[in-house]
Amino acid sequence: MTPSRSKRLERAPVVGVLTALVWGATFFLTRSVIAAGVAGIIVYPAMIVYYARLDAKTSLALLPAPCGNGAYNYYSYALLIDNAGKVRPATFEISGGMGEGSDNSLVNADWDEKSREITTYAKGRGLGDCGSIQAYAWDGRSFRLKRMGVMGECRGSMDYIPVWRTVVR
Repeated sequence: MTPSRSKRLERAPVVGVLTALVWGATFFLTRSVIAAGVAGIIVYPAMIVYYARLDAKTSLALLPAPCGNGAYNYYSYALLIDNAGKVRPATFEISGGMGEGSDNSLVNADWDEKSREITTYAKGRGLGDCGSIQAYAWDGRSFRLKRMGVMGECRGSMDYIPVWRTVVR
C-alpha cells in the first residue's frame, strides 16, 4: 500500500511548503527538509524533485517541467529557496537548455553533491553522440559556467569537444 500524500508530508517536520502546479496536480517540496542541509530526493506521483543546500542562506530545487520532454531529454527548472521560504528562478551564465525557454530551464540536469555542481546534458539524439554538456558552480548569487563540451555533429563519437574550462577557487 502506497502512503497517501499527507502521510508522506508527516514524515518530515513541515515548516513551509513550496507548491508547484505540474500536470494539473499539486505537489509539495518541504522547505524544512532542505533547511536541514541534506541533499536528497522527494518523490511524489509522476514527479521527482531534487534538492540540495547550496550555502547557509540558499537551497536549490530542480523541479521537473512537463513541456518539451522527449525520450532522452528531460527539462527541469532550477529554483532557489532562501531561509525565509522566498522562491526565485536560478540564474546561469549560459543557458543549460537547448537554446529555448527561460534561463533557468535545464536539460537532463543533475546536482553532484561531491563536486558541488549542476551538470546538464542536452542530447542531439538518444545515443548521446551529439549535443552539449555543461557544468556550473554556485558563486553565492548565481551559477557560473565551470566547463562546457559540444559535439555538433552526430557521428558516433562520445568525446565531446571542450569549448570552455575554468578553475573554481
